[in-house]
Amino acid sequence: MDQPVDNAASNNRTSTGSGSGNEIDLRRYWSAFRKYSGTFILLVVLVFALVLGASFILPARYTAVSQLLIDSRMQAAVDVRSPTQSAGPNKPADPTAIDSEVEVIRSRALAEKVATKLGLDKGLKNDSVEYGNVISKLMSGLKVQRSGLTALINVQYTAGSPNQAAKIANTYAETYVEQTASLKGAATGKAGDVLSSRMEQLRAEAQRTDTALQKYKIANNLLSADGASLTEQEIIQLNLELARNRNAESEAVARYNAARAQMVRGGQGEDVAAALGSDTIELLRGQRGQVARALADLNARYGPRHPLVLQQQQQLEAIDKQISEEVGRIMSNLQAQVSIARQKTQSSAANVAASRSRLAANGQAGVGLNELQRNADAAKAIYESFLTRYKETEGQRGMEQSDARILAPAHAPNKASFPNRPLMGALGLVLGISVGAGGVVLRHLLDAGLSTAEQVESFLGVRFLGSVPLIAKSASARSEVSRFVIDKPISAYSDSLRNLRASIGFSRPGTEVQVIAVTSALPGEGKTSTTIGLARSTAMSGSSCVLVDCDVRRASSGRALGLTSELGLVEYLRGEATLEQVLQKDPSTETYFLPIAKPRPDADDLVSSPAMRQLLTDLRQRFQYIYLDTAPVLAVADTRVLSTMADVTVVLARWRNTPRKATEAALTQLDTVGSYVAGVALTQVDLAEQAKSGYGDASYYYEHYRQYYQD
Repeated sequence: MDQPVDNAASNNRTSTGSGSGNEIDLRRYWSAFRKYSGTFILLVVLVFALVLGASFILPARYTAVSQLLIDSRMQAAVDVRSPTQSAGPNKPADPTAIDSEVEVIRSRALAEKVATKLGLDKGLKNDSVEYGNVISKLMSGLKVQRSGLTALINVQYTAGSPNQAAKIANTYAETYVEQTASLKGAATGKAGDVLSSRMEQLRAEAQRTDTALQKYKIANNLLSADGASLTEQEIIQLNLELARNRNAESEAVARYNAARAQMVRGGQGEDVAAALGSDTIELLRGQRGQVARALADLNARYGPRHPLVLQQQQQLEAIDKQISEEVGRIMSNLQAQVSIARQKTQSSAANVAASRSRLAANGQAGVGLNELQRNADAAKAIYESFLTRYKETEGQRGMEQSDARILAPAHAPNKASFPNRPLMGALGLVLGISVGAGGVVLRHLLDAGLSTAEQVESFLGVRFLGSVPLIAKSASARSEVSRFVIDKPISAYSDSLRNLRASIGFSRPGTEVQVIAVTSALPGEGKTSTTIGLARSTAMSGSSCVLVDCDVRRASSGRALGLTSELGLVEYLRGEATLEQVLQKDPSTETYFLPIAKPRPDADDLVSSPAMRQLLTDLRQRFQYIYLDTAPVLAVADTRVLSTMADVTVVLARWRNTPRKATEAALTQLDTVGSYVAGVALTQVDLAEQAKSGYGDASYYYEHYRQYYQD
């Protein structure tokens, strides 16, 4: 065990802690969770039961869905503002337009038409408030959404009756289809009138531009325009060829430079081989690796001057030479490829320059020709587009169909959509897990006790001395607590006392620890049974020791041991008895006890008197170890004074029970009088439970070493 540094005799409080600050140890969180797993399971089950139970109480709601398909030829005959860019007969509808149709179905205007069709507005047109409430209620059950990125729209309606839900969903779909057909008919008629007025203007404009084009060709001898066209095509092809040659040149230069850079960096061929995919170098490198391994093996076995070693070295040098020659050949080939690529690039560039010179000769005439050609083509395209649209519009007059159609009408659902019991069960489980996790966190934050060595050192700032297990949980057959260390010497309880003695013995380097005061913050923390166990364990190890009961109000040690005597510590301190008269010997362990004959609440001052100090001086001459079973620090003030007479003071805290603030207050009071606190030990530790949730404590690994004990 590491020996802590003795900072001061009057103050042994430290700021120790385990971990590295920011390091996250998931096992610590898992340990905390297991500690409160009962709370977690209870909260999960409770919340899950409440949510699932609510699903059987809430009124049922039914949802029916009618599916609409928006026609891919939407607006083909009505968009006259930009006929060359509008959607053609086979062009998919604009996603924005489909989203707009979704909003149309959700609109209040369509809801009013649906209400009229269903007869929900009868007698309510004059009552605006009631009529508005009916429309709002009708709209509240509607849900319209686009199916992914498709042209499908789902019209979903939820009502208290399955038939009612299907009827309203279908009415919404039918009303929307009828409305779009009516609007399209009106738009078609208006479009036909607009197109007709523009047709003559566009026809005249197309004829004028075509006549101007033909006159220009005759005037400039460009009837066929073969010269300009061929030259342009030739330049295009030469530019493509030049680009390919430049890319080939760049690739060749890059490969050559990469190979040179690898050689400059000291590459021995393997990098060049990898870059160029040279199978020869790869094969030579493989042979070299085999020879190198054989050479290393022979060198280690026979030494550097053995003939076999020299032969392998020669073979290795021969392979290295072959690799070097192959790399040189590859580099020469790369350089040659660069030269060829540059020549091709220069040749292509010269051809492009020559073609551009020829094009410049007739370029002036070609510019005018191109301008006239574009004007003529544009006028003709606009005219033909309007003509096509006009014919389509005239053909649609009186035969308009809606841009949407009902793909799948709604049917009365067989089961309710709400409450969805499987979904609510899943949500209840998720919510239960969340609440359970919150409960675990809350219990962890509200836990005021001490469970592990890490908590003792981090919260109290003192050394952790050890854990003393709960006997009733660690023994297969229950035994008297005061005799357990005798009856079960090879047990977890007995071994914990030996570990505690070792920790106490090394708690104050440079000072012989003889007088040990054992105390606690509050009563009922296992102080007396632990002190008796320490004393008997010490005696069984061959050391002489005595246990002095200093709790004059309780006389705990004497009652626990069943000692009966008319004389005890109080009588000795008052001079009414000798030391031999008050000392009692345990024949089983050779342990001596100095009990309190009977509780004496009026004798508190005696344990802090000079007579007590003299008693300890006398006991130091006779015994190697003196254990003082004292009263709780927070209950009896004289315990603090008595602790200053001891070499070290051991503070006990009941595992998961003693409030850490109480223990901290006791340590503070001991510090104020200059007591040397060796540290804190945890008592009545449930080893089985600590092994599940006590990460940070040695007992966490109890299952791994419990076979060493005979409990």
